[in-house]
Amino acid sequence: MPIDDSAALARLLGALRPWLGHLVIVGGWAHQLHRLHPLATVPAYSPILTRDADVALSLNAPLEGDIGAALRAASFEEHLSGDHTPPIAEYRLGGEEQGFYAEFLAPL
Repeated sequence: MPIDDSAALARLLGALRPWLGHLVIVGGWAHQLHRLHPLATVPAYSPILTRDADVALSLNAPLEGDIGAALRAASFEEHLSGDHTPPIAEYRLGGEEQGFYAEFLAPL
Protein backbone atom coordinates (compact mmCIF):
# COMPACT_ATOMS: atom_id res chain seq x y z
CA MET A 1 0.00 0.00 0.00
CA PRO A 2 1.49 3.41 -0.96
CA ILE A 3 2.36 5.84 1.80
CA ASP A 4 0.20 8.96 1.89
CA ASP A 5 2.32 11.96 2.90
CA SER A 6 -0.29 14.53 1.91
CA ALA A 7 -0.85 15.60 5.55
CA ALA A 8 2.91 16.08 5.96
CA LEU A 9 3.05 18.15 2.75
CA ALA A 10 0.12 20.23 4.02
CA ARG A 11 2.04 20.84 7.26
CA LEU A 12 5.09 21.90 5.24
CA LEU A 13 3.09 24.30 3.06
CA GLY A 14 1.32 25.70 6.11
CA ALA A 15 4.68 26.47 7.73
CA LEU A 16 5.90 28.05 4.47
CA ARG A 17 2.74 30.12 3.91
CA PRO A 18 4.52 33.52 4.25
CA TRP A 19 6.97 32.54 1.47
CA LEU A 20 4.67 30.67 -0.95
CA GLY A 21 5.00 33.43 -3.54
CA HIS A 22 8.76 32.83 -3.74
CA LEU A 23 9.02 29.05 -3.86
CA VAL A 24 8.29 26.19 -6.21
CA ILE A 25 7.69 22.55 -5.34
CA VAL A 26 9.76 20.45 -7.75
CA GLY A 27 10.62 16.77 -8.09
CA GLY A 28 8.23 13.92 -7.33
CA TRP A 29 5.70 16.05 -5.47
CA ALA A 30 5.33 18.32 -8.49
CA HIS A 31 4.05 15.29 -10.44
CA GLN A 32 1.57 14.45 -7.69
CA LEU A 33 0.33 18.03 -7.27
CA HIS A 34 -0.11 18.54 -11.02
CA ARG A 35 -2.73 15.78 -11.07
CA LEU A 36 -4.88 17.75 -8.62
CA HIS A 37 -5.28 20.75 -10.90
CA PRO A 38 -8.75 20.79 -12.52
CA LEU A 39 -7.28 21.46 -16.00
CA ALA A 40 -4.61 18.74 -15.76
CA THR A 41 -4.62 15.84 -18.16
CA VAL A 42 -3.93 12.97 -15.79
CA PRO A 43 -1.59 10.38 -17.31
CA ALA A 44 -2.61 6.72 -17.19
CA TYR A 45 0.45 5.81 -15.13
CA SER A 46 0.95 6.38 -11.40
CA PRO A 47 2.88 9.45 -10.24
CA ILE A 48 6.41 9.28 -8.90
CA LEU A 49 6.24 8.71 -5.15
CA THR A 50 8.97 10.08 -2.94
CA ARG A 51 9.27 10.68 0.81
CA ASP A 52 10.70 14.15 0.26
CA ALA A 53 9.41 17.43 -1.05
CA ASP A 54 11.99 19.45 -2.97
CA VAL A 55 11.51 23.18 -2.46
CA ALA A 56 13.28 25.55 -4.85
CA LEU A 57 13.92 29.16 -3.88
CA SER A 58 15.80 31.93 -5.58
CA LEU A 59 18.72 33.29 -3.59
CA ASN A 60 17.54 36.76 -4.71
CA ALA A 61 14.00 36.40 -3.37
CA PRO A 62 13.10 38.96 -0.70
CA LEU A 63 12.62 36.44 2.11
CA GLU A 64 11.68 38.21 5.31
CA GLY A 65 11.44 36.17 8.49
CA ASP A 66 13.02 32.87 9.45
CA ILE A 67 11.99 29.85 7.38
CA GLY A 68 13.93 27.48 9.63
CA ALA A 69 12.16 28.76 12.73
CA ALA A 70 8.77 28.41 11.02
CA LEU A 71 9.55 24.80 10.09
CA ARG A 72 10.83 23.96 13.56
CA ALA A 73 7.62 25.44 15.02
CA ALA A 74 5.71 22.99 12.77
CA SER A 75 7.69 20.07 14.32
CA PHE A 76 10.24 19.68 11.53
CA GLU A 77 13.80 18.83 12.63
CA GLU A 78 16.58 20.73 10.84
CA HIS A 79 19.52 18.81 9.35
CA LEU A 80 22.26 20.80 7.56
CA SER A 81 25.03 19.13 5.55
CA GLY A 82 27.62 19.76 2.85
CA ASP A 83 30.45 22.22 2.43
CA HIS A 84 28.56 24.75 0.30
CA THR A 85 27.11 28.08 1.33
CA PRO A 86 24.24 27.79 1.83
CA PRO A 87 24.46 24.18 3.05
CA ILE A 88 22.06 21.40 2.05
CA ALA A 89 19.06 21.92 4.30
CA GLU A 90 16.65 19.11 5.15
CA TYR A 91 13.70 19.43 7.50
CA ARG A 92 12.34 16.08 8.68
CA LEU A 93 9.11 14.82 10.19
CA GLY A 94 9.45 11.36 11.70
CA GLY A 95 12.42 9.01 11.59
CA GLU A 96 15.22 9.33 9.07
CA GLU A 97 14.41 6.05 7.29
CA GLN A 98 10.64 6.32 7.24
CA GLY A 99 9.71 9.96 7.70
CA PHE A 100 8.73 12.72 5.33
CA TYR A 101 11.27 15.48 4.75
CA ALA A 102 11.71 18.69 2.80
CA GLU A 103 14.91 19.65 1.01
CA PHE A 104 15.65 23.22 0.04
CA LEU A 105 17.36 23.67 -3.29
CA ALA A 106 19.27 26.77 -4.30
CA PRO A 107 21.60 27.44 -7.21
CA LEU A 108 25.24 27.04 -6.22
